[in-house]
Amino acid sequence: MNKTGWVALVLVVGLVVGFAARAVAGEDPGSAPMPAQTITVTSTASVGTAPDEAVIEFGMRSEAKDSATAYADNGAKADAVLAALLDAGVTKDDVETQSQNVDRDVRDRKTPNEHTVYVASTQLSVTLHDLEAVSNVIAAAVNAGADSVRGLRFQVGDQTAARQDALGVAVHGARSKADAIAAAAGASVARVVQVREGSSSSQPYYYRSLSGFAAGVAAPAPQIVAPETVSTQVTVTVIWAIG
Repeated sequence: MNKTGWVALVLVVGLVVGFAARAVAGEDPGSAPMPAQTITVTSTASVGTAPDEAVIEFGMRSEAKDSATAYADNGAKADAVLAALLDAGVTKDDVETQSQNVDRDVRDRKTPNEHTVYVASTQLSVTLHDLEAVSNVIAAAVNAGADSVRGLRFQVGDQTAARQDALGVAVHGARSKADAIAAAAGASVARVVQVREGSSSSQPYYYRSLSGFAAGVAAPAPQIVAPETVSTQVTVTVIWAIG
């Protein structure tokens, strides 16, 4: 091989070694180099959005001396509750069976009265899009045989818009922090180098008490008022170049 060929080979090997070293160091060989002076800021923002959905969980429970009877009785009770929900304006697409169980329960164990009872239970989750109907829907289910009402929460069905609003607020907050830090250091923010989205969460509002409802009692439904807003929170980390 002539001298020119050896020089070309050395140059190629040098480039490969250089790229490999940057890869081992966790760098992207094709990325732009990080500016020498930067500020890294993390910002969290929350926005409030009017809820447009309410989710309620209804429970039905039945006991019998044998599992088949307990299961059949519970099925009839669940059917009655479902029919009452549909009559109250709920659509089938907005009702979901969360669980359906039959359990063996030994009562008065190790006593002369020891006996076995079979307990069947069904849990339904209902999503309402008319928040003013919450009280009446709960009353309808309870009067039809629902034994428990729990987990009432108000939420935003589609989080996309709320999340985007929160991201905008978080980035603006990051810029304000960066400006304050740079000014204190005698510098100024020049441009964004990198933005990383961190955690995001929706915080539905859980209604605390449903004690006004009693199974099998036909009574006016206690008024349940939805909150004005529910919170969506996001966190961003922004790296700014300073000069």
